[in-house]
Amino acid sequence: MDTYNLVYVDDDPDSEIQKYFDKYFHSDSYEIVCQEKIFDPEKGYESLLEDKDITGANILLLDSHLFKNRTAQKKFTGEELMLVLKKFYPFIEIIIISQDEEEGDNYKISKYDREDGKSGVEYYSKIFPSLIDKAVSHLRLDQKLADKLKNNVVWDSVLIDKVINSLKGENVYDELTKTDIDNVIKAFKQIQNKLDS
Repeated sequence: MDTYNLVYVDDDPDSEIQKYFDKYFHSDSYEIVCQEKIFDPEKGYESLLEDKDITGANILLLDSHLFKNRTAQKKFTGEELMLVLKKFYPFIEIIIISQDEEEGDNYKISKYDREDGKSGVEYYSKIFPSLIDKAVSHLRLDQKLADKLKNNVVWDSVLIDKVINSLKGENVYDELTKTDIDNVIKAFKQIQNKLDS
């Protein structure tokens, strides 16, 4: 049975979500391992982009409002973070949890409201199974395509490695940082100096 890592990111986590995935969520065709990450606004978005649990996740649940203090400087939304994460980790399935769900959003769900009269388990039992099934379906399709890609000699091996590693949440070959580029330039200059002397 396939296992998929789900990471829930929030500055003020809804304990009902972790409880639902730990005790009540079930699928006959795959397993979900859920982990909760409490976002610290003081550390900024960089901490999320560098967190191995987040970058290695198959599915992310992101709170739309990642700041308890709505007047905090340098704040951003879960939707904005989703867009940035999709740039670097295009194969992570992302679901936004929001208090202001918009009609027709396939990737956005409403946060559980305790005043609704239902328990958190009842509420999430109606929402999560179909969303998680859809996310897993996308992940499986990507994996099948990656398997085909591996066996097709048309594609460059470095490109194939980039895609496969990205599917695994690893960006080994992705864009060089400024420091990496500076180090390469420095190494070339040293080689040039040795060749010139």
